[in-house]
Amino acid sequence: MTSPNDPTPNPSTPNNTAHPYEPQPQVANERPRSTAAQWVTVGLLAAFGFGFLGWLLLSSNDDAPEAPQAAQTTQVTETEEASEHHAAEDGVVGLPGTEDSAPEAEETVPAESRDALQAAEEYLAAQPLSKSNLYNQLRDEEGFSTDAASYAVDTVEADWNALALQVARQMHADGTPEEALLEALTKGPEHFTRAQAEHALENL
Repeated sequence: MTSPNDPTPNPSTPNNTAHPYEPQPQVANERPRSTAAQWVTVGLLAAFGFGFLGWLLLSSNDDAPEAPQAAQTTQVTETEEASEHHAAEDGVVGLPGTEDSAPEAEETVPAESRDALQAAEEYLAAQPLSKSNLYNQLRDEEGFSTDAASYAVDTVEADWNALALQVARQMHADGTPEEALLEALTKGPEHFTRAQAEHALENL
């Protein structure tokens, strides 16, 4: 039973219409905005992580050959140092340690032999002599020993063929006939070898 004061229901208003102050029901297929933002952030972080990992791999590949190259350079340096060390011990010309080899060789020569060599050089600078005549001068006139005189005539720098030619020209200028020069050069006091005397006569 209704009282006269009760409102009369409007037949045009459906019974299931929500009240304006009642909470609206949430649509089932609507996704919250916070969840989409989280997925975007995760995707960006993953992309950055893969990019950084790739950069690390490339950097490690670029640096890898440096170690063998450094080892190879060290090995080459050690080989060069070893070669120079052995060359210096062997006395190779132009390498460190070879400058002292000549003075050491001179120190092994007796003083008398060095003096005889100096005397031989002075004799040949003053006049042309054969090797045999020079030896006799060092032995008889200078009084050097056999070993010292032999060392001097064997070591002195001399062109015996040229010296024989000089003596032949002097003898020929003094009046010795050319047919007698061979015997005078080989059997006289000059005592050149036959080959040296023949060379002198051929170039007289």
